[in-house]
Amino acid sequence: MKKFFLLIALFTLGPIFAQGNGDIVQFDWVRSTPGESYNQILNQKWKELAQKRADEGTITGWDVWFRVGATPESDWNILIVTVARHPDSLSSGGGIQRIRPNYTEMDIELFNQKNYNARKIIRTNVYVNKGLNFAGNQGETPVVPQAAVINPMKTDLTNDARYEEMENRLNSGDLGNRLGWGLLKRLDNYGEDLYHNYMTVDFYEKVSDIMMSRIQTGNAPRQMQDVIKMRNGVKFLTGKKIDEWTLERRLGVGGEGQVWSATRNDGVKRALKFCLPSQNFYNEFEHLRSLNISGIVRAYNYQETGEWLYYTMDYVDGQPFIQHLKNIPVEDRYEECLHLLISVSLVLERLHKRGLVHLDIKSENVIVSSDGTITLIDFGKAAIIGAE
Repeated sequence: MKKFFLLIALFTLGPIFAQGNGDIVQFDWVRSTPGESYNQILNQKWKELAQKRADEGTITGWDVWFRVGATPESDWNILIVTVARHPDSLSSGGGIQRIRPNYTEMDIELFNQKNYNARKIIRTNVYVNKGLNFAGNQGETPVVPQAAVINPMKTDLTNDARYEEMENRLNSGDLGNRLGWGLLKRLDNYGEDLYHNYMTVDFYEKVSDIMMSRIQTGNAPRQMQDVIKMRNGVKFLTGKKIDEWTLERRLGVGGEGQVWSATRNDGVKRALKFCLPSQNFYNEFEHLRSLNISGIVRAYNYQETGEWLYYTMDYVDGQPFIQHLKNIPVEDRYEECLHLLISVSLVLERLHKRGLVHLDIKSENVIVSSDGTITLIDFGKAAIIGAE
C-alpha cells in the first residue's frame, strides 16, 4: 500500500450510493491557486453543470473532496470525482455554455481564463468499480459521508482476481463505524512501473470517525494480514527514498513507531517520526507545530505513506541525558547533571506557561547537544493543562 489521503467533502450530488460494480470513476487531482476562488467556481458553475449531466443520465454522480493536511507545497489539494456507466460519458459534458446559453464569446473566453488561472489539473486517472458496500447505510434517509480515506494500492499484476476477491471478502458485512467502502481498479494505464493500480475508499460520517477505525496491522485479523501482504508496504532502510526524503540513520524505535534522520532533496536535514495512525500522533504533531519555544523540538508538516503517518521535525544532533553524563569524567558529572536539570526545568516552565504539560520526562526524551544545550522530544503523551 502507498500513501493514504484523508478527505473532507466540499460538494456532492449524492452519487456515492448510486455506484455499482462496473461503473467507471474518474479522479481529477487538482491544485487550486491561492486567492483565485476556485471553490466558488466549482460550487456556482461546475456543480450546476454536473447536476445537468446527472439529470440527463450522462453521469451518475459528481463529488468534490478537499485533502486534509494539504500545504502550499502539496502537489494537489482538491479531488474531483465523476461517476458514469461508460467511459465515453466522462468527457461528454460540454463547456460553460451548457448552463449559461446567453454567454457571449467574450463571456466564455473570460470565464475559461478565470477557471484556468484558478487551478491546475495535475493528473487524471480512470478506474472501474470492483467492489462496493454501503450495507450499513441504507435506511430511509442514508447519511451522506462527509469524510473519506483513499488508499492507492500497488499489487502484483498476476494476482488481480485473488486480490479483488480478498478485499471484497474482508469488507463485506459489518463495516464498523465506516458508512461505506469501495474498491477501484485503474484503467487509464497498466504495467509494473505504475505508482498504483488499485484504490480503496473508506467513507465516514465525520473526520473523527476515521481515527477510530484505522487498524494497526500487527494486531489485525489473519484475513486482514493476508490482504496487506499483497500490498507494497513501507520498509525502513538506510538509503530508502520516501517522498522527497532519503533515510540515513534510525534514531529511535518504540512500540508505536520509529524516528529516522533524513535529508531532503535540497539538502535540508530533518528527523522523521513514523507512527501508525492514532490520536496520539495528531495530538503530538499539533502540539509541536504550535510551539516555538527554545529547548523544544519543532514539527513542520506531516505526510502519509503506507500504513504509517510521519511528520518532519528539527534534527537534534546529540545524546540522551544519561548517555551524555556517562561520556564525561566522573568528577564533573554532579555539576553537569545539576546544570542540565536546571535547563530542563526552565524549558518546562516555558512549556507550562503555554498551557501544556509533557507527561513523559525521562532520559531518552532529553537530548543534550555537543554545546550543552538540551532539547525536549517525544510529545506523544503531552496534554493541555486543565483538560480532562
